[in-house]
Amino acid sequence: MNLYAMAAFTSREPRMRNLYAADDSYFGAAPLFNGFVNNGIVFLDFNSPIIKPEKMLNFEIGTNFKNDYLNAGINLYFMNYYDELVKSGRVDINGNPIDENAPRTRHLGVEFSGGITIFSNSKNGKLDFITNFTLSNNEIIDYDFKANDELISLDGNPIAGFPNFMANFTINYEIEEFFVSLKAKYVGEFRTDNYGDLLTTNQSLITYLQNDYYYTGYYNDNKVDAYFVFDADLSYTFKNVLSFDSIKLLMQVGNIFNKLYAAGGEGKDFFPGAERNFFFGIE
Repeated sequence: MNLYAMAAFTSREPRMRNLYAADDSYFGAAPLFNGFVNNGIVFLDFNSPIIKPEKMLNFEIGTNFKNDYLNAGINLYFMNYYDELVKSGRVDINGNPIDENAPRTRHLGVEFSGGITIFSNSKNGKLDFITNFTLSNNEIIDYDFKANDELISLDGNPIAGFPNFMANFTINYEIEEFFVSLKAKYVGEFRTDNYGDLLTTNQSLITYLQNDYYYTGYYNDNKVDAYFVFDADLSYTFKNVLSFDSIKLLMQVGNIFNKLYAAGGEGKDFFPGAERNFFFGIE
């Protein structure tokens, strides 16, 4: 068993594309730097980017326990971000997400991981159960969105792309050369932008989006519903085949029950998860 605590401060530079979407220059995209106009000519100050590096102050504390049949761990985290690069809910002409700085955001939560060997012997094989889940709150603390000449406060809204609950469950069984694994994944609902419920309650935002034809236009659904999907892995290993020590045949089945669901989204655009799919391999 062990206990740990950690404090850390780090930062991350914007991607080059955050500073200048050169692919979109044909459509009027310009480098995102501050500047000035002199005699009708725009001068940019490349020492003054509009998109800033994000900075994070992180505190964590947790514990892990392990013996021959059981392992479990729990971790508590508290992340304060400054100028976090968050998804805006808009995409460029090529469908790439457009990021922007949120002056202050916060991520806090608890992560749990664990596994137990239910039985393990030469007669019955080995059966394991493994799980992990995260319960979190991902919130904008200070962010005023500029809609034309008006500032709209997004304080208290959930951050785009972060579900408050995620969980994975896996059952593995192996006996001699045969192996099978059943995996389940649950992802809670999350937002495709940072507007929260303002899409239907704030008239200034509604008017702004109605006139924003280039990026989005108006939409009123920004929530990706929770989904629960199952996958499976199977394999069988043949020993001493021809000149090989072993040959393993593999099969993976994704989305076993062929569930129709949205796996993600950007603003008004939702992206479906894969239908039932199969993968075969030999090793």
